[in-house]
Amino acid sequence: MKKGILKVGILGCGLFLLTGCGNNGKVLTCTASEGEDDTFQSHMTLNFTFNTDGTELQKVDLTAKLDAPSSVTEDELKELDADDLCDSFEGQLATCNASRNGRTFTLTGSIATDNLSDMFSDLEGTPTYNEMKEAAEDEGFTCK
Repeated sequence: MKKGILKVGILGCGLFLLTGCGNNGKVLTCTASEGEDDTFQSHMTLNFTFNTDGTELQKVDLTAKLDAPSSVTEDELKELDADDLCDSFEGQLATCNASRNGRTFTLTGSIATDNLSDMFSDLEGTPTYNEMKEAAEDEGFTCK
C-alpha cells in the first residue's frame, strides 16, 4: 500500500514538472561586484521574475553581500549596524533583512517594481525581460 502511494506521488510530481504547471515564469539573474582590496567589496545579485513570455515583471529579489577589508578593526565592525544597510536603500525596497556574520554583511529583500527607474535610469514604466536585461547591463551588471 505504501509503495503504491509513493509511486502515485512520484508520478504526480513528475507530471506536474513536465507539464510546466510548476513554472513560475522567466527569471533574469544579474550580478555585479565592486571594490578594491583595501575597501569594502560588494557583491549584488538581482533576480527579476517575469511571466513566462517575459513581457510582465512580477517581482524583483535582491541579495547583497558587503565584505569589510582587513583594515577595519573589530571595534569598528561592532559600531556598524547591519540594519543601516536597509536604511541605505530607503524607499527602494519593499522588504529588507540584514545580518552580519564576521566581516560580511548580508542584505536580502525585494524591490518594488515601480521603483526600478530609481536604480536604472534607462527604464520607463514596467520593463520587459529584454529591456531589463539591457538596462542592468548598461549599469555594469552581468545578466543571464
